[in-house]
Amino acid sequence: MTAGLRPVESVGWRRRPLALVLRRPSEGALIGAVSLVVYLIASGAVILGAHSIIGDAWSRVANGYYVLFSRDPHLAAIGFVWNPLPSVAVLPLLPLKAIWPDMVATGFAGAVVSALCMAGSVWQVHAIAEDWHVRRSARLAVTLLFALNPMILYYGANGMSEAMFILTMLICVRYMARWAQSGQVVPLAVAGTAMAAAYLTRYEAVVAAIGAVGAVTIISAWRRHGEIRDRAAEGMADGIVFAAPFGTAFIGWALASWLIVGDPFQQFTSAYGVVSQLQVAQGAVAQITGQGTSSAYWWIAHQMLGLEPGIVVLLLLGLIVTFKGRHGLTIPAVAVLGSVVAFAVFGFLTGRTLGWLRYSIDVIPLASVLALAILAPNPNAEATSPAEAGDTTASRLRLPKLPAGPGLRRLSSRAMGLAAVALVALAVPVGASTMLDPGQNPQYGGEAFQLRPILFPNEPIGQYTPFGQYQVGREAAQYLDSMHLGNGQVLVDGAMGFPVILESAYPTQFITTSDRDFQQALLDPVSFGVKYLLVPEAIGYQSLDAINRAYPGIYKSGATVAPTLVAQFDAGGNNWRLYQVSS
Repeated sequence: MTAGLRPVESVGWRRRPLALVLRRPSEGALIGAVSLVVYLIASGAVILGAHSIIGDAWSRVANGYYVLFSRDPHLAAIGFVWNPLPSVAVLPLLPLKAIWPDMVATGFAGAVVSALCMAGSVWQVHAIAEDWHVRRSARLAVTLLFALNPMILYYGANGMSEAMFILTMLICVRYMARWAQSGQVVPLAVAGTAMAAAYLTRYEAVVAAIGAVGAVTIISAWRRHGEIRDRAAEGMADGIVFAAPFGTAFIGWALASWLIVGDPFQQFTSAYGVVSQLQVAQGAVAQITGQGTSSAYWWIAHQMLGLEPGIVVLLLLGLIVTFKGRHGLTIPAVAVLGSVVAFAVFGFLTGRTLGWLRYSIDVIPLASVLALAILAPNPNAEATSPAEAGDTTASRLRLPKLPAGPGLRRLSSRAMGLAAVALVALAVPVGASTMLDPGQNPQYGGEAFQLRPILFPNEPIGQYTPFGQYQVGREAAQYLDSMHLGNGQVLVDGAMGFPVILESAYPTQFITTSDRDFQQALLDPVSFGVKYLLVPEAIGYQSLDAINRAYPGIYKSGATVAPTLVAQFDAGGNNWRLYQVSS
């Protein structure tokens, strides 16, 4: 044999027995998994059982549905009025409609996403507590109280975007706190990426990003030595690292909207955007909320304290522990979540938002994280060396010491911790009462409107019902499906008529708003082969319907374009008419 060569038999992969290594799930994973099961069960009860479906959640499923199953499927059909991530997240679930139609027909795909995201939020609260070395009993108490908070439970089950937004905010807070303690770049980049995801979920992330960038810049500059100019430069550098992912998401989304639809900010300029919706609903809602008057201050205070009655005390206790060395924990929480809560107050008082209770939901994770900061030991005092602290003396943020007067000495850390847990626990019953209070839920968009008919089925709820859009959508879809129409023979504005499209077994029969030839078909339905117009009654948000705007008064008479009334569908104040187009 030639020297240096091995026999062929000795060359190759060694056979190793395959072994399945089973690891015990972590405590946080178990709590998250149990939370997911609870939220999915709640989703089934609310959506599948009671057919109580929030239109915003259902419409986000529709936006994803148009990408795959409409007459004109394309990625831009997801729309640019609302943030894309909630609709993108449902895309993998939509093909399941072939074996279970309710995944789409009832919008349950959105509920699956919200349940996953809220369960992830519970996991993040537990992970934050572990990162901050909160003792196990307190960690479990705060995590479970957050998970079972009625507002968190409901928004983990109803398919709305709040769950995804809370998840991204908590991830951002967690990794900002890691960075504040260690000074390492990777946690800062992760926090910035989470903020970018938050922006692609909800537009309130803009104010959170501003608050977070400011906090990062100040913390970074403060904890360094040297000339003010050098410290400011270091702070700005860290701020840029954090802001880069958010800036990329912001510019990229605006640029895509500008190139495809000719407008970078459709959420403000579109007929379906927030400005138009405010113009339609603000007058009626203001009569209930007192918006624009001194009563508005009581309204928003009642909402915030109704969801977290102890938030003021928690903020004060958080301020105390900030000066005791836990600034790396409290500052990220207040900068990120506190900014969103502050904007909810500012936006309502200045008429930029309506008085929905859900806009105040971020006060709940803020309270939970502040409670964990109060319960956490001083991270610098716990470390026995700079390496264990994950930081150097030169890189730590040093705040002035809080004077330790007689009153502060009596207020022990244990008492503060017990008070924090008690305040978070108090939010559970008080929050449930606030959610079910019709006086805190203006018109038909509030939680009481959705939940009271489920909990109190014999209670009269007025003209509108949370079940009406489901009933109308099902009846209209069944009627149209029975006609066996061809592609593009029914013109409907998908922004209003999505329940009909999602309930239908033949979505290609509709020409809808996301189709690239919708405007041409709207202006000349005969030439496009449209045989029917499906039109909602022009009241409330339905007055924004494209067909109503193109042909004023069409719901009452059909106008000249479609004079023949074929069918009418009414349920719980949701009224639609099907007109035949004149040939």
